[in-house]
Amino acid sequence: MSLKTEEIDCLFYEIVSKRFLDRLDVPSPELALVLISANSYAEETLNRHKRFCKPSQIYLGSKEIKGAEDLHGISSVVKKGAFNQILNPYDLVRIALFDLWIDNCDRGKNENYNLLIAQQDLGRKFYAFDHAFCFGGLERLRMFNELHPVSSNNKLIASTYFKKILPYLNKRTSKEIVDNFLSLQAHEIEQIISESYDDCPKAWAIPAQLKERMILFLTNANRIGIIKNLMWSLFK
Repeated sequence: MSLKTEEIDCLFYEIVSKRFLDRLDVPSPELALVLISANSYAEETLNRHKRFCKPSQIYLGSKEIKGAEDLHGISSVVKKGAFNQILNPYDLVRIALFDLWIDNCDRGKNENYNLLIAQQDLGRKFYAFDHAFCFGGLERLRMFNELHPVSSNNKLIASTYFKKILPYLNKRTSKEIVDNFLSLQAHEIEQIISESYDDCPKAWAIPAQLKERMILFLTNANRIGIIKNLMWSLFK
């Protein structure tokens, strides 16, 4: 069973997003391309992506983070004591920025935060995951461009959880993160996207134009300025 165009693009988005998150020091699960072997899994144990798990299919796998669970429900309740248990609260500012920059359309809607939280010795740590619907998601598949208005819809910045966290964040520290986070040079952005493109299986047949469109989108100075201003407005 071959992958559909939108499925391939979403896998490419995942790879690109992971490499940017690593470069920007935002915790996220490890990802790897996986060649699925016959008899290597029991179909009844698959909760998600069952349709794609077929022998000889190249797909994307993520490494489990021990003890991690999705942020939702009771775990998303924010009080001072719970906030103090978070080991990396300012990574939430970075993730909010990242969502705006890469136009992630799948974090926060209906409490779907696509954030993992793992208990560690000294507290709890956040990890960002599931970035298949970046670059405008399926609605703008291969049509997104740098002239589209920056939107906070379905992003962490507009979520109930982030709004609850905001009062506990130091404004000066948060502003410094906003100032420094999107400081990647254009050639660095181009390199990360190009290397991600080159590492994708040839069978996916991703057009080079998509790579170029992504580079233009993420290097646009006007977009970056609007995103910074939007984030700065939270910490006046």
